[in-house]
Amino acid sequence: MTSALASHPKERRWWRPIAFSVGLALIIGVLYAIGYSAYESPEIRADRKQLARMATGEGVVFGSSHGKSILPEEVGFDGVNLSHNGQDAFEMVYMARAVKRAAPNLSLVIFTISYFSFAFDNAAYFNPQGIQDRLGLRVEMYAAFPSFGFIPGDAASYMKGLLAPVVTRDHWESVLWPGQLNQPASSNVGDLPPAANKRVRKATNKRLASHAKRRCGQFAELLRVMASNHPDLDKDVFSALRGVSEELEGAGIRVVLVTPPYFEAYNTCFYPKGQALARALSQRVSTETGAEYIDAGEDAEFTTNSKYFRDSDHLNAGGKLAFSRWLGRKVAGEARLTAPDR
Repeated sequence: MTSALASHPKERRWWRPIAFSVGLALIIGVLYAIGYSAYESPEIRADRKQLARMATGEGVVFGSSHGKSILPEEVGFDGVNLSHNGQDAFEMVYMARAVKRAAPNLSLVIFTISYFSFAFDNAAYFNPQGIQDRLGLRVEMYAAFPSFGFIPGDAASYMKGLLAPVVTRDHWESVLWPGQLNQPASSNVGDLPPAANKRVRKATNKRLASHAKRRCGQFAELLRVMASNHPDLDKDVFSALRGVSEELEGAGIRVVLVTPPYFEAYNTCFYPKGQALARALSQRVSTETGAEYIDAGEDAEFTTNSKYFRDSDHLNAGGKLAFSRWLGRKVAGEARLTAPDR
């Protein structure tokens, strides 16, 4: 009798871990549902909307702020532009695979290749205070494009992205950087810290040259820090772009790498070896995978014409229109806008 009574509580304990797990899952689920609409950032909401749009779309553009120069409708395809300020190549590759899964009609992927693309890794940047203040870009990407995989070394950012509506930016920033909650939101992080001046002024040759000198100096420091924290960064970027290009081309999806036009002063001051590396590795991706590489970085139709530029490395509205139509003629000339039967 005593033995039976003693064993009775133990026999009932087996369900407790299950009940705890189910209860925790329900709590997280409820918090997720409640917090999603309240904490979903405009950037995540916009990305999710664009991803849903690709259920019927045919093409997509990826890139940093330079990729925003490409207007899908003017190039000549039905699709979206998922370029983001500060987007690196690892993020472009991750997002391309996410779009591929969601877009049954996908026939064209454009990767915007900036001069810095093969030397750029947001996870390898630490500001002067030793803070990785560009990781918010990765967190928002994982929140907008959920997947079972993540960029190597990104486990923490991946989990933050999955839990974004429950564990929000102010939560994880307060843990990582106590007392420094005034970090800039990732939507304000551009290709460079600080972000370019948004004031609209006439882009004269003198102003563009001044901007280029400042911009190139900022890039030099940014890329120096990233290179010091990510050895063989150019090789890893090449491997990532080559892999996804080979994958997409193998699925009958056309891949085009595009370097957009820059003002002549920017071409003059940006690290020459960096420019040469970006062109050489882009061409190598093309040669080894069947992807195409279109280089407009020094195209005289744009590079000497200040009327097309907002600043030394970004086109204005008129420049975007002219360049997108120029690119459309290049793309259409290859007659591969329609995906082949798979």
